[in-house]
Amino acid sequence: MKLYPLADWPTLTEKRKLGFTPEELSGARQQPDICAVLTGQKGRPKRGEWYLSGAIPQAYRAPNDLPMEFHMLRLVRVKERTVTTIISDPFK
Repeated sequence: MKLYPLADWPTLTEKRKLGFTPEELSGARQQPDICAVLTGQKGRPKRGEWYLSGAIPQAYRAPNDLPMEFHMLRLVRVKERTVTTIISDPFK
C-alpha cells in the first residue's frame, strides 16, 4: 500500500476520527504519523475531500468543489516499526 504525504493540515475532526487522544491533539500541529492512501476511486473532489495531485504526488484537501477528476484519497494513521531479522552465518 502506497502512502502519500499530506500537503495540507488535517482538521481536528479528522484527527479525532483517526483515534488521536486529547494529549496528542494538544501537541504540535504537524502529525508525521498521518498519511493518505488511495480509495480506488477517481472523481471530482468536493470541498474538504482529499485528492492526489502534484509532480511529486501529495495529498491535498479540496478548497472548493473542483471541476477536474483526480484520484481520491483517505487519511490513515501510520506507525513506523523497525524489524530486525537475524540470519545465522553458514560460514562459521
